[in-house]
Amino acid sequence: MLAGRAVVEIPEEPILTRKNGQRWKIPVLREDGTPRYLVGISQDITERRNADEDLVRSAQQLRAANRELQRADLTIRAALHRLDFVGRQIPGAVWTTDASLRLTFVCGARLAALGIPARGATGQPLTQVPVGTAPGAIEAHESALADRPSRYEIRIGDVRYEVATEPYFDGTESGVLALAVPVTGPPSPG
Repeated sequence: MLAGRAVVEIPEEPILTRKNGQRWKIPVLREDGTPRYLVGISQDITERRNADEDLVRSAQQLRAANRELQRADLTIRAALHRLDFVGRQIPGAVWTTDASLRLTFVCGARLAALGIPARGATGQPLTQVPVGTAPGAIEAHESALADRPSRYEIRIGDVRYEVATEPYFDGTESGVLALAVPVTGPPSPG
């Protein structure tokens, strides 16, 4: 700085002083251009620098979390695809409900035959589909909610279905898991 007789700006040179923290230095020249004084100016940039570093760290964490979410999304999509395929192979139907007996999941080859729409069924009250209006249906689902597996039968057209219900916990909420399968032979008594 003194040799060049010009202002040299060093934005973040860590020159530590006891009282003033980081400092910048510029020359004060005599009329003939020779250095007369050296003046140091300092500005505390600790908070700005810490905020910048926090921002960089947060951005890195956000990118890493986003990559992890994308991987999880792909994994879930693949699992749902496999589940959909398996579900279509079930000769009856499977559904789950939440604790208020609203459908949360449906699959199976006989959804339409049982009056359960393959799309748009989730969120519907069980009582809005035939499998929920059959005699004993609500009682069997409520029994499963009370941790007591149960069964009931429904007849749709000429086909009789046996429905098994049992408690279901999805990791956050309790509900019911139900499986309806077509059965042959005479109806069960009572």
